[in-house]
Amino acid sequence: MNTASSSKAMPYVVAALAATFAGLIYTFVLMKGATEDLNEVADRRYRSYLLADELRQSSDDLTRLGRTYVVTANPEFEREYLKILDIRNGKAPRPQDYHRIYWDFVAAGQSQPRPDGETISLQELMVKAGFSDAEFAKLRAAQASSDGLVELETQAMNAVKGLSLDAQGNYSATGQPDMAAARELVHGARYHELKAQIMKPLDEFFVLVEQRTETEMAAAQQALNNAQNLFITNLVLLIAEIALLIYLGRQRTLAQLGSKPQVLGNVLNEIASGNLSVHIPPTSSDSALGLVDIMNHKLKTLIGAASATSERLSSAVDQVSQVVGDTAERAAKQNDMTDLVATAVHEMGLTVQEIARSAGNAATASQEAQDEAKQASRVVSESTQHIEKMAGDWRRFQGSGRTGRTGRLHRPGAGRHPRHLRTDQSASPQCRHRSGPSRGNGPRLCSGRRRGADAGRAHPGLDR
Repeated sequence: MNTASSSKAMPYVVAALAATFAGLIYTFVLMKGATEDLNEVADRRYRSYLLADELRQSSDDLTRLGRTYVVTANPEFEREYLKILDIRNGKAPRPQDYHRIYWDFVAAGQSQPRPDGETISLQELMVKAGFSDAEFAKLRAAQASSDGLVELETQAMNAVKGLSLDAQGNYSATGQPDMAAARELVHGARYHELKAQIMKPLDEFFVLVEQRTETEMAAAQQALNNAQNLFITNLVLLIAEIALLIYLGRQRTLAQLGSKPQVLGNVLNEIASGNLSVHIPPTSSDSALGLVDIMNHKLKTLIGAASATSERLSSAVDQVSQVVGDTAERAAKQNDMTDLVATAVHEMGLTVQEIARSAGNAATASQEAQDEAKQASRVVSESTQHIEKMAGDWRRFQGSGRTGRTGRLHRPGAGRHPRHLRTDQSASPQCRHRSGPSRGNGPRLCSGRRRGADAGRAHPGLDR
């Protein structure tokens, strides 16, 4: 049976299952009612039997007490005899549980073994018990025979008292008690004949009661059996429907799984362990096993693509690693160069600072040189004036025709000018630290060549 058939059949099975379950409940109620009816019939049969037995037992008790009184003349037995008649006829209250032993205990000296109950005649109890008309007819026949027996027993007890029937039908005293006649009345053939006449319809009454109660019991039992059979039928049908539902559910489950659960479990375990080449039985694509097969193929495709991608990625990673290595090497070299540049920049900074200081010193020296140049210019101007003056003197000397002695032309202070010029040429480099006119006859000038050399030695960084 395929999945579609199982799906179509399952609603009908469920509906039948619900109907059968409802029928099972109904038959259970019927069975319960039949059981209660059977129990009621059984109880009624038991109570009918107790009432019928009470009638027989009261007849036997009357016989026993009448005969006992005739023999003993004890008035207690007469009282008990009359009390039994009153209870049976509804004139005296019935003792509780009257079907149990009672008068034997009274005869033994117990005045009242059990407390009294309701006051109701035996015939009324039989009517309540549901006795039939045929049964009551037997009781009336037994009652008629019982009346004759009671009359005979009454004569016997009056004979014990010395009483006999008169013409009017009343008991009157006739003389001494006649014990022999009394015994004959309760033990003679007439007494036994009447006793048998009472027991015969009473026995037939028992037969009718048994037949009626047996019929009622059989009917109630048959109703109970029918309810039980119907209940069992519904129960079996319910079990069959449940089994069918389980079968359809199993078929549907197998169709949805695509195979037995063990096969599906083995396939899933193999795939979970990494065995994608496991054999998957062919089945419907919409079943669980079919979907697992599709998933397995997709996993193979994805893993293949992932492997190829992984290889490409591994190659790219190698290339990146190589590039990173080269980059790291270049970075290391660049770091070294950066350190060199940093060192050079630092040294250049120091050199620039030194140059700045040298420039400041040079500016100071230049200012001093300008000052010295101005002083030298004045000195030169003065020297020129002296020379011009000497030249004028010379010209005048020549013009006047006078000649002096060979040797030097003596003029005050003239001999100091060559010395002044010589002193300027041999001045120490330390003269650059002093400015202004010398203490001699003219300014002392520092040599520019020496000053430049000293400045060069003061800044060794410029050589680089």
